Amino acid sequence: MTHAEKINILYIAGPGNIISTFEHWVKGEQDPSESNVTYSGQFFSVCKNIDATAYAISTHANNGQKSNASFKIEHKPNSLDKKSGGLFHYGQLKYGLYIIRTAIRFKADYVLISSGTHWFLLFPLRLWGIKIIPTIHCVLWPKYGSRKIINKCIDFLNGLFFKYGSYEIMSASKEITRQLDKLAVDENKTHEFLPYYLESGFNNLNSPPTMRKPFRLLFIGRIEKVKGVFDLLEVYHTLTKKGLNLELDYCGNGSSLEELKALSIDETSIRCHGHCDKQKLLSILEASHAVVVPTTTSFVEGFNQVVVESVLAGRPVVTSDVCPAIEYVLPAVVECEPDNVASYAGNIEKLYMDHDFYQLKQEACLMLQKKFYDEKNSWGSVLQAILEK
Repeated sequence: MTHAEKINILYIAGPGNIISTFEHWVKGEQDPSESNVTYSGQFFSVCKNIDATAYAISTHANNGQKSNASFKIEHKPNSLDKKSGGLFHYGQLKYGLYIIRTAIRFKADYVLISSGTHWFLLFPLRLWGIKIIPTIHCVLWPKYGSRKIINKCIDFLNGLFFKYGSYEIMSASKEITRQLDKLAVDENKTHEFLPYYLESGFNNLNSPPTMRKPFRLLFIGRIEKVKGVFDLLEVYHTLTKKGLNLELDYCGNGSSLEELKALSIDETSIRCHGHCDKQKLLSILEASHAVVVPTTTSFVEGFNQVVVESVLAGRPVVTSDVCPAIEYVLPAVVECEPDNVASYAGNIEKLYMDHDFYQLKQEACLMLQKKFYDEKNSWGSVLQAILEK
Protein backbone atom coordinates (compact mmCIF):
# COMPACT_ATOMS: atom_id res chain seq x y z
CA MET A 1 0.00 0.00 0.00
CA THR A 2 1.53 3.33 -1.05
CA HIS A 3 1.70 6.38 1.15
CA ALA A 4 -1.05 8.02 -0.94
CA GLU A 5 -3.37 5.13 -0.10
CA LYS A 6 -2.63 5.15 3.63
CA ILE A 7 -5.80 4.81 5.69
CA ASN A 8 -6.77 5.95 9.17
CA ILE A 9 -8.35 3.41 11.55
CA LEU A 10 -9.96 4.29 14.86
CA TYR A 11 -10.22 1.26 17.16
CA ILE A 12 -12.51 1.39 20.20
CA ALA A 13 -11.30 -1.56 22.24
CA GLY A 14 -12.65 -3.06 25.47
CA PRO A 15 -11.36 -2.35 28.99
CA GLY A 16 -7.92 -3.95 28.58
CA ASN A 17 -4.59 -2.25 29.22
CA ILE A 18 -3.74 -1.58 25.59
CA ILE A 19 -0.90 0.79 26.47
CA SER A 20 0.96 -2.05 28.17
CA THR A 21 0.19 -4.35 25.23
CA PHE A 22 1.50 -1.70 22.82
CA GLU A 23 4.73 -1.28 24.79
CA HIS A 24 5.37 -5.02 24.57
CA TRP A 25 4.33 -5.15 20.92
CA VAL A 26 6.82 -2.42 19.97
CA LYS A 27 9.55 -4.64 21.45
CA GLY A 28 8.29 -7.65 19.52
CA GLU A 29 6.87 -9.30 22.63
CA GLN A 30 3.50 -10.79 23.52
CA ASP A 31 1.68 -9.21 26.47
CA PRO A 32 2.81 -11.46 29.36
CA SER A 33 -0.34 -10.75 31.37
CA GLU A 34 -2.56 -12.60 28.87
CA SER A 35 -2.68 -16.24 27.81
CA ASN A 36 -3.95 -15.46 24.32
CA VAL A 37 -2.53 -13.17 21.65
CA THR A 38 -4.43 -10.00 22.57
CA TYR A 39 -6.84 -8.39 20.15
CA SER A 40 -5.10 -5.04 20.53
CA GLY A 41 -1.74 -6.68 19.77
CA GLN A 42 -3.24 -8.25 16.65
CA PHE A 43 -4.68 -4.84 15.71
CA PHE A 44 -1.26 -3.19 15.90
CA SER A 45 0.20 -5.93 13.69
CA VAL A 46 -2.56 -5.59 11.08
CA CYS A 47 -2.07 -1.81 10.91
CA LYS A 48 1.66 -2.33 10.43
CA ASN A 49 1.03 -4.93 7.71
CA ILE A 50 -1.22 -2.63 5.68
CA ASP A 51 0.66 0.58 6.54
CA ALA A 52 -2.29 2.26 8.26
CA THR A 53 -2.32 5.10 10.76
CA ALA A 54 -4.11 3.98 13.91
CA TYR A 55 -5.76 5.52 16.94
CA ALA A 56 -6.68 2.93 19.57
CA ILE A 57 -8.82 3.79 22.61
CA SER A 58 -9.54 1.56 25.59
CA THR A 59 -11.96 2.10 28.49
CA HIS A 60 -9.23 0.97 30.92
CA ALA A 61 -9.66 2.62 34.31
CA ASN A 62 -6.24 4.32 34.34
CA ASN A 63 -6.01 7.35 32.06
CA GLY A 64 -2.93 7.51 29.86
CA GLN A 65 -1.53 8.01 26.35
CA LYS A 66 1.25 6.62 24.21
CA SER A 67 2.10 7.48 20.61
CA ASN A 68 4.61 7.29 17.79
CA ALA A 69 4.57 8.20 14.10
CA SER A 70 1.87 5.68 13.15
CA PHE A 71 0.03 4.93 16.39
CA LYS A 72 -1.77 6.83 19.09
CA ILE A 73 -2.90 4.76 22.08
CA GLU A 74 -5.19 6.14 24.78
CA HIS A 75 -7.05 4.99 27.87
CA LYS A 76 -10.39 6.82 28.13
CA PRO A 77 -12.56 5.33 30.92
CA ASN A 78 -16.34 5.33 30.71
CA SER A 79 -17.22 6.13 34.33
CA LEU A 80 -20.87 5.16 33.87
CA ASP A 81 -20.29 1.81 32.19
CA LYS A 82 -20.90 -0.17 35.40
CA LYS A 83 -24.01 1.78 36.37
CA SER A 84 -27.55 0.59 35.74
CA GLY A 85 -30.78 2.08 34.44
CA GLY A 86 -30.81 5.61 33.10
CA LEU A 87 -27.24 6.36 34.17
CA PHE A 88 -25.92 3.46 32.11
CA HIS A 89 -27.78 4.56 28.98
CA TYR A 90 -26.66 8.16 29.51
CA GLY A 91 -23.09 6.88 29.72
CA GLN A 92 -23.55 4.97 26.45
CA LEU A 93 -24.86 8.13 24.76
CA LYS A 94 -22.06 10.28 26.14
CA TYR A 95 -19.36 7.83 25.06
CA GLY A 96 -21.01 7.41 21.67
CA LEU A 97 -20.82 11.16 21.07
CA TYR A 98 -17.17 11.08 22.12
CA ILE A 99 -16.46 8.32 19.58
CA ILE A 100 -18.22 10.25 16.80
CA ARG A 101 -16.32 13.45 17.58
CA THR A 102 -13.00 11.60 17.79
CA ALA A 103 -13.58 9.74 14.51
CA ILE A 104 -14.35 12.96 12.64
CA ARG A 105 -11.36 14.81 14.08
CA PHE A 106 -9.06 11.87 13.32
CA LYS A 107 -10.45 11.75 9.77
CA ALA A 108 -11.02 8.04 10.21
CA ASP A 109 -11.67 5.89 7.16
CA TYR A 110 -12.75 3.02 9.41
CA VAL A 111 -14.08 2.79 12.94
CA LEU A 112 -13.49 -0.63 14.45
CA ILE A 113 -15.49 -0.93 17.67
CA SER A 114 -16.00 -3.65 20.27
CA SER A 115 -17.72 -1.81 23.14
CA GLY A 116 -18.40 1.54 24.80
CA THR A 117 -21.74 2.60 23.35
CA HIS A 118 -25.01 1.37 21.91
CA TRP A 119 -24.24 0.35 18.35
CA PHE A 120 -27.06 2.36 16.74
CA LEU A 121 -25.68 5.61 18.12
CA LEU A 122 -22.89 5.38 15.55
CA PHE A 123 -25.26 5.81 12.58
CA PRO A 124 -24.22 9.51 12.08
CA LEU A 125 -20.68 8.46 11.13
CA ARG A 126 -22.05 7.23 7.82
CA LEU A 127 -22.74 10.89 6.89
CA TRP A 128 -18.95 11.38 6.79
CA GLY A 129 -18.44 8.27 4.67
CA ILE A 130 -16.77 6.42 7.56
CA LYS A 131 -16.98 2.62 7.38
CA ILE A 132 -17.96 1.06 10.72
CA ILE A 133 -16.84 -2.47 11.61
CA PRO A 134 -18.45 -3.82 14.80
CA THR A 135 -16.37 -6.56 16.41
CA ILE A 136 -18.89 -8.32 18.66
CA HIS A 137 -17.45 -10.30 21.57
CA CYS A 138 -20.60 -10.86 23.67
CA VAL A 139 -24.01 -12.21 22.75
CA LEU A 140 -26.43 -9.41 21.88
CA TRP A 141 -28.98 -10.65 24.43
CA PRO A 142 -29.07 -13.47 27.01
CA LYS A 143 -29.80 -16.89 25.56
CA TYR A 144 -32.22 -17.61 28.40
CA GLY A 145 -34.78 -15.46 30.18
CA SER A 146 -36.87 -12.50 29.12
CA ARG A 147 -35.74 -9.01 28.15
CA LYS A 148 -37.07 -5.68 29.34
CA ILE A 149 -38.95 -3.54 26.86
CA ILE A 150 -36.15 -0.97 26.72
CA ASN A 151 -33.64 -3.71 25.89
CA LYS A 152 -35.88 -5.02 23.11
CA CYS A 153 -36.11 -1.49 21.69
CA ILE A 154 -32.33 -1.11 21.81
CA ASP A 155 -31.91 -4.53 20.16
CA PHE A 156 -34.30 -3.45 17.39
CA LEU A 157 -32.35 -0.22 16.76
CA ASN A 158 -29.05 -2.10 16.88
CA GLY A 159 -30.46 -4.54 14.35
CA LEU A 160 -31.17 -1.67 11.95
CA PHE A 161 -27.62 -0.44 12.45
CA PHE A 162 -26.11 -3.86 11.78
CA LYS A 163 -28.21 -4.15 8.59
CA TYR A 164 -27.81 -0.64 7.19
CA GLY A 165 -25.10 1.16 9.15
CA SER A 166 -22.25 -1.30 9.43
CA TYR A 167 -19.69 -2.03 6.72
CA GLU A 168 -18.76 -5.55 7.82
CA ILE A 169 -19.27 -7.37 11.14
CA MET A 170 -16.85 -9.53 13.10
CA SER A 171 -18.44 -12.20 15.32
CA ALA A 172 -16.76 -14.04 18.20
CA SER A 173 -19.13 -17.03 18.20
CA LYS A 174 -21.75 -19.01 16.32
CA GLU A 175 -24.33 -17.89 18.89
CA ILE A 176 -23.67 -14.21 18.06
CA THR A 177 -23.95 -15.03 14.36
CA ARG A 178 -27.30 -16.75 14.96
CA GLN A 179 -28.58 -13.68 16.79
CA LEU A 180 -27.48 -11.44 13.93
CA ASP A 181 -29.35 -13.77 11.59
CA LYS A 182 -32.49 -13.31 13.70
CA LEU A 183 -32.07 -9.57 13.13
CA ALA A 184 -32.08 -10.31 9.36
CA VAL A 185 -28.48 -9.15 8.91
CA ASP A 186 -26.96 -10.24 5.60
CA GLU A 187 -24.93 -13.37 6.39
CA ASN A 188 -22.26 -12.28 3.91
CA LYS A 189 -21.45 -9.31 6.17
CA THR A 190 -20.65 -11.48 9.17
CA HIS A 191 -17.19 -12.99 9.66
CA GLU A 192 -16.42 -15.30 12.58
CA PHE A 193 -13.06 -15.52 14.30
CA LEU A 194 -11.50 -17.60 17.07
CA PRO A 195 -9.27 -16.62 19.98
CA TYR A 196 -5.66 -17.10 18.95
CA TYR A 197 -2.96 -18.70 21.10
CA LEU A 198 0.69 -19.60 20.73
CA GLU A 199 1.53 -23.24 21.43
CA SER A 200 4.43 -22.14 23.60
CA GLY A 201 1.92 -20.90 26.17
CA PHE A 202 0.61 -24.38 26.99
CA ASN A 203 2.94 -27.03 25.57
CA ASN A 204 5.10 -27.14 28.71
CA LEU A 205 2.20 -28.03 30.98
CA ASN A 206 2.15 -31.53 32.41
CA SER A 207 -0.88 -33.76 32.01
CA PRO A 208 -3.46 -33.78 34.83
CA PRO A 209 -2.17 -35.40 38.05
CA THR A 210 -2.50 -39.19 38.00
CA MET A 211 -3.41 -39.11 41.70
CA ARG A 212 -7.16 -38.42 41.65
CA LYS A 213 -7.62 -38.05 45.39
CA PRO A 214 -7.98 -35.24 46.04
CA PHE A 215 -9.73 -34.39 42.77
CA ARG A 216 -8.93 -30.73 42.15
CA LEU A 217 -11.51 -28.41 40.61
CA LEU A 218 -10.61 -24.95 39.33
CA PHE A 219 -12.63 -21.80 38.68
CA ILE A 220 -10.98 -19.00 36.66
CA GLY A 221 -12.72 -15.67 36.15
CA ARG A 222 -14.43 -12.79 37.88
CA ILE A 223 -15.65 -13.61 41.37
CA GLU A 224 -19.28 -12.56 40.90
CA LYS A 225 -22.59 -14.19 41.75
CA VAL A 226 -23.65 -14.12 38.07
CA LYS A 227 -20.54 -16.13 37.20
CA GLY A 228 -21.82 -18.97 39.40
CA VAL A 229 -19.15 -18.85 42.11
CA PHE A 230 -21.64 -19.52 44.92
CA ASP A 231 -23.36 -22.25 42.92
CA LEU A 232 -19.98 -23.94 42.61
CA LEU A 233 -19.46 -23.65 46.36
CA GLU A 234 -22.83 -25.38 46.88
CA VAL A 235 -21.80 -28.10 44.42
CA TYR A 236 -18.59 -28.64 46.38
CA HIS A 237 -20.46 -29.01 49.67
CA THR A 238 -23.01 -31.37 48.10
CA LEU A 239 -20.28 -33.68 46.84
CA THR A 240 -18.01 -33.61 49.88
CA LYS A 241 -20.98 -34.54 52.06
CA LYS A 242 -21.32 -37.63 49.87
CA GLY A 243 -17.71 -38.53 50.65
CA LEU A 244 -15.92 -37.26 47.52
CA ASN A 245 -12.37 -36.09 48.17
CA LEU A 246 -12.33 -32.69 46.45
CA GLU A 247 -10.28 -29.52 46.47
CA LEU A 248 -11.46 -26.26 44.93
CA ASP A 249 -9.40 -23.29 43.75
CA TYR A 250 -10.86 -19.91 42.78
CA CYS A 251 -8.62 -17.64 40.69
CA GLY A 252 -9.79 -14.08 40.04
CA ASN A 253 -10.97 -10.83 41.56
CA GLY A 254 -14.48 -9.43 41.80
CA SER A 255 -17.05 -7.76 44.01
CA SER A 256 -17.97 -11.08 45.68
CA LEU A 257 -14.44 -12.18 46.57
CA GLU A 258 -14.61 -11.19 50.24
CA GLU A 259 -18.01 -12.81 50.69
CA LEU A 260 -16.72 -15.99 49.09
CA LYS A 261 -13.67 -15.97 51.37
CA ALA A 262 -15.91 -15.53 54.41
CA LEU A 263 -18.13 -18.45 53.41
CA SER A 264 -15.15 -20.75 52.89
CA ILE A 265 -12.91 -19.55 55.72
CA ASP A 266 -13.20 -22.84 57.61
CA GLU A 267 -12.62 -24.98 54.52
CA THR A 268 -8.97 -25.99 54.20
CA SER A 269 -9.68 -27.56 50.82
CA ILE A 270 -11.01 -24.33 49.29
CA ARG A 271 -8.55 -21.64 48.25
CA CYS A 272 -9.43 -18.15 47.03
CA HIS A 273 -6.29 -16.86 45.31
CA GLY A 274 -7.58 -13.51 44.05
CA HIS A 275 -5.87 -12.17 40.95
CA CYS A 276 -3.13 -14.50 39.68
CA ASP A 277 -0.39 -13.56 37.27
CA LYS A 278 0.10 -15.81 34.26
CA GLN A 279 2.74 -18.04 35.83
CA LYS A 280 0.82 -18.61 39.07
CA LEU A 281 -2.36 -19.33 37.12
CA LEU A 282 -0.60 -21.90 34.94
CA SER A 283 0.84 -23.53 38.05
CA ILE A 284 -2.62 -23.89 39.63
CA LEU A 285 -4.05 -25.07 36.31
CA GLU A 286 -1.32 -27.71 36.04
CA ALA A 287 -2.27 -29.07 39.48
CA SER A 288 -5.97 -29.30 38.59
CA HIS A 289 -8.01 -32.18 37.16
CA ALA A 290 -10.95 -30.21 35.72
CA VAL A 291 -12.11 -26.64 35.21
CA VAL A 292 -15.65 -25.57 36.10
CA VAL A 293 -17.32 -22.62 34.32
CA PRO A 294 -20.75 -22.29 35.99
CA THR A 295 -21.86 -18.97 34.44
CA THR A 296 -25.53 -18.27 35.19
CA THR A 297 -28.26 -17.42 32.69
CA SER A 298 -28.56 -13.88 34.06
CA PHE A 299 -25.13 -12.99 32.62
CA VAL A 300 -24.63 -11.84 29.03
CA GLU A 301 -21.67 -14.11 28.30
CA GLY A 302 -19.02 -13.57 25.71
CA PHE A 303 -17.14 -16.41 24.06
CA ASN A 304 -15.57 -17.28 27.45
CA GLN A 305 -11.98 -18.07 26.61
CA VAL A 306 -11.48 -19.95 29.88
CA VAL A 307 -13.34 -22.86 28.25
CA VAL A 308 -10.80 -22.95 25.41
CA GLU A 309 -7.78 -22.37 27.65
CA SER A 310 -8.81 -25.34 29.80
CA VAL A 311 -8.87 -27.52 26.68
CA LEU A 312 -5.49 -26.19 25.56
CA ALA A 313 -4.19 -27.18 29.01
CA GLY A 314 -5.64 -30.67 28.57
CA ARG A 315 -8.28 -30.32 31.28
CA PRO A 316 -11.92 -31.33 30.77
CA VAL A 317 -14.41 -28.48 31.23
CA VAL A 318 -17.65 -28.64 33.20
CA THR A 319 -20.01 -25.92 31.93
CA SER A 320 -23.30 -25.17 30.15
CA ASP A 321 -24.34 -23.73 26.82
CA VAL A 322 -24.55 -20.29 28.43
CA CYS A 323 -20.91 -20.15 27.28
CA PRO A 324 -20.82 -19.98 23.46
CA ALA A 325 -17.32 -21.47 23.44
CA ILE A 326 -18.59 -24.99 24.14
CA GLU A 327 -19.72 -25.39 20.52
CA TYR A 328 -16.08 -25.40 19.46
CA VAL A 329 -14.82 -27.93 22.04
CA LEU A 330 -17.91 -30.01 22.89
CA PRO A 331 -16.16 -33.43 22.94
CA ALA A 332 -13.99 -32.19 25.84
CA VAL A 333 -16.92 -30.62 27.71
CA VAL A 334 -19.11 -32.17 30.38
CA GLU A 335 -22.28 -30.23 29.60
CA CYS A 336 -24.64 -29.32 32.44
CA GLU A 337 -28.05 -27.71 32.66
CA PRO A 338 -27.56 -23.98 33.31
CA ASP A 339 -28.37 -22.72 36.82
CA ASN A 340 -28.80 -26.33 37.99
CA VAL A 341 -26.60 -27.20 40.98
CA ALA A 342 -27.72 -30.84 40.91
CA SER A 343 -26.70 -31.15 37.26
CA TYR A 344 -23.23 -29.76 37.96
CA ALA A 345 -22.83 -31.99 41.01
CA GLY A 346 -23.89 -35.10 39.10
CA ASN A 347 -21.53 -34.45 36.19
CA ILE A 348 -18.56 -33.67 38.42
CA GLU A 349 -19.27 -36.86 40.37
CA LYS A 350 -19.22 -38.80 37.09
CA LEU A 351 -15.82 -37.30 36.19
CA TYR A 352 -14.58 -38.24 39.66
CA MET A 353 -15.93 -41.80 39.75
CA ASP A 354 -15.66 -42.90 36.11
CA HIS A 355 -12.00 -43.06 35.09
CA ASP A 356 -12.81 -44.07 31.51
CA PHE A 357 -15.20 -41.14 31.11
CA TYR A 358 -12.59 -38.73 32.46
CA GLN A 359 -9.92 -40.14 30.14
CA LEU A 360 -12.26 -39.84 27.15
CA LYS A 361 -12.83 -36.14 27.87
CA GLN A 362 -9.17 -35.54 28.60
CA GLU A 363 -8.03 -37.16 25.36
CA ALA A 364 -10.59 -35.12 23.42
CA CYS A 365 -8.78 -31.98 24.58
CA LEU A 366 -5.74 -32.97 22.56
CA MET A 367 -7.79 -33.41 19.39
CA LEU A 368 -9.37 -29.94 19.59
CA GLN A 369 -6.40 -27.64 20.09
CA LYS A 370 -5.06 -27.11 16.59
CA LYS A 371 -7.66 -24.58 15.37
CA PHE A 372 -6.84 -22.19 18.23
CA TYR A 373 -3.15 -22.22 17.27
CA ASP A 374 -3.90 -21.45 13.62
CA GLU A 375 -3.39 -17.76 12.88
CA LYS A 376 -5.67 -18.01 9.83
CA ASN A 377 -8.64 -18.32 12.24
CA SER A 378 -7.61 -15.32 14.30
CA TRP A 379 -9.31 -11.97 14.77
CA GLY A 380 -6.35 -10.21 13.16
CA SER A 381 -6.47 -12.34 10.01
CA VAL A 382 -10.20 -11.74 9.62
CA LEU A 383 -9.74 -7.99 10.14
CA GLN A 384 -6.92 -7.76 7.61
CA ALA A 385 -8.98 -9.61 5.00
CA ILE A 386 -11.83 -7.12 5.51
CA LEU A 387 -9.57 -4.08 5.23
CA GLU A 388 -7.76 -5.39 2.15
CA LYS A 389 -11.05 -6.16 0.42
